[in-house]
Amino acid sequence: MPFKLKDEEIADILSGDTSDIEEFYEDDINLDNLDEFANGNKTIITEPNWIFEQWREPETDWQGKLPDPPDNGKCIAVSVSEMEQFLGINMYMGIVTMPHYRMFWQNNSRYPLIADNMSRNRFDNLRYYFHINDNAKMLPRTHADHDKLFKVRPFITAVKNNMRKINFEEFSSVDEIIIPFKGRTFMKQYNKNKPHKWGIKMFAIASASGLVHDFEIYTGKGTLQQAEQGLGISGDVVLRLVDGIPKNQNYKVAMDNWFNSYHLQCRLKFSGVLGIGTVRSNRLAKCKMNSDTIMKKQGRGVFDSKVDTVNNIVV
Repeated sequence: MPFKLKDEEIADILSGDTSDIEEFYEDDINLDNLDEFANGNKTIITEPNWIFEQWREPETDWQGKLPDPPDNGKCIAVSVSEMEQFLGINMYMGIVTMPHYRMFWQNNSRYPLIADNMSRNRFDNLRYYFHINDNAKMLPRTHADHDKLFKVRPFITAVKNNMRKINFEEFSSVDEIIIPFKGRTFMKQYNKNKPHKWGIKMFAIASASGLVHDFEIYTGKGTLQQAEQGLGISGDVVLRLVDGIPKNQNYKVAMDNWFNSYHLQCRLKFSGVLGIGTVRSNRLAKCKMNSDTIMKKQGRGVFDSKVDTVNNIVV
């Protein structure tokens, strides 16, 4: 079962000390074995920062080229531990929000969990010089292979590669995720029907337990340029995300009517994955179903169905 961390436990994580927390959660789990957690054999994580430890790759050289520091004689050198604290602070700022990030250090709004682990000036320096990719290698926007996420691509790739290590469960679901955001970015989307109307759109696949196994960030036209399957963005993204599901082993994936279509179900069935979900009437490949008017006259509980005997698909 998931548990909620106390403020002092979060402070220990940010400072790098988890010894007291490890003693509290006595269940002995082999953290080197991701399959134990994915298959449901273990329900409690001994270390609260276990998930973060899986997503980072401390030995990976991302070839991040920092811009030349100013001629002030100061060194910007950082350690792995300090970068973990820097990333942890940024993530925690996304949970405890303030109008401006510097307010976490101001006297009248000081937040000890952050301010006690890193000074504001040090945080500003790391924030200013923090780069993940070499900007000199970024292709111009007019280039056919221009990557809109080039500056953070190594980080996204590292996170996705580690997510894919977790075994899929029998039941999974594909859906979109809106990351609330109103700042300046070309990826910002507006949808009046969503609880968070402004944000960055993602497509993700998650198992029934809630663990995300893979995702794609929507960047507009050409999001899946390298993985187009001819089904449009809604169908192509499903085929891309289910790529890691074991084939022909009775695994099921669910989706809503924005993704689903008859042709998508055929492709899933052919690839060895079982699909289920609602579907729009204009995506049934001209399969004629009883109209709503006819079904309403027949009373509550009535339904209509059709079977594709060639592909074994039920509508």
